Amino acid sequence: GARAAADTDPADTDALSALPLEGLELHAQKILVETDNAVRSSHEALELARGEFGDAAVQPFDHAYRQAQSALASAFEIRQRLDDAIPETPQQQRDMLVQLISSCGRADRELDAQVEAFDRMRDLLLDAPARLDALTQRAIALRARLPEAEATLANLRTEFPAGALAPITDNVALAQDEIEFAEKSVDQGRTAVARPGGEQGDAVRAIREAEGALGHAATMLDAIDHAADDIRRAIATLPAAMADAEQGIADAGQLADAGGAELAEARRAAQEALDHARAAMNTDPLGSFTRVVEADARLDALRARTRQAQEQAQRSRQRLEQDLTAA
Repeated sequence: GARAAADTDPADTDALSALPLEGLELHAQKILVETDNAVRSSHEALELARGEFGDAAVQPFDHAYRQAQSALASAFEIRQRLDDAIPETPQQQRDMLVQLISSCGRADRELDAQVEAFDRMRDLLLDAPARLDALTQRAIALRARLPEAEATLANLRTEFPAGALAPITDNVALAQDEIEFAEKSVDQGRTAVARPGGEQGDAVRAIREAEGALGHAATMLDAIDHAADDIRRAIATLPAAMADAEQGIADAGQLADAGGAELAEARRAAQEALDHARAAMNTDPLGSFTRVVEADARLDALRARTRQAQEQAQRSRQRLEQDLTAA
């Protein structure tokens, strides 16, 4: 029982509620000790990070630490209420233990994520000069691709209608902007690395921003290189994607009441994507295909979640009936 509780996602309160009471009790005792230890050790890690990277950089860590302190205080309060002389019903015990495990588990996980993030930042800072050199080389290589991408785009215009190329028409200019932004970030990174220890936190931001910008630039130039194949593939597979979306929309209609506003919104978005595709399948096959597939994927995910919620509600009703019968 305690193993099952430990293996369950702390955010999944329905799954925790379905576990045996003894297992929840054992796991609650263990997680309370673990969270207490995590809060203590995280305080040192937080102050160390503050000294290295400054107040602004540690804000998310600070927030996670305060949240964990608050979750721990609530958990101790629940533990006291469970241990006092006033008895709780089995359902009240279950609800209180689930609340304790869930809030401690989530707080613990967020603290772990922050500690790991700052470990990564430390590694990045140690490696910063080499990373900045590599980013400079990457920016030079991407700049060298710009004239070729411009020529490819000119060839594509002779083969496909303007609408079909709309998603990539501005890609060369946008890639150039991203490369320029990355080069500025690399310069800022070099300035930050030259500062004394404890004032170099900006280098981490600069490196990440440069990496992100060069990643975007590469994606845009790759899209031009692959455009002809992608457009031909979209023309070939769009009818099947549209049929799929149509089926999903019909299916979602039957779940409408159970799915609420979110499902209704996803269904409407899928219908709009389908209508757009019907009107623009010849002039903009790639844009139509992308929009239909994305809207259909979101609708599929919400349909699956709605079905799961229906099944969980059914199980909860059965459990309540069993508890009432036992009582």
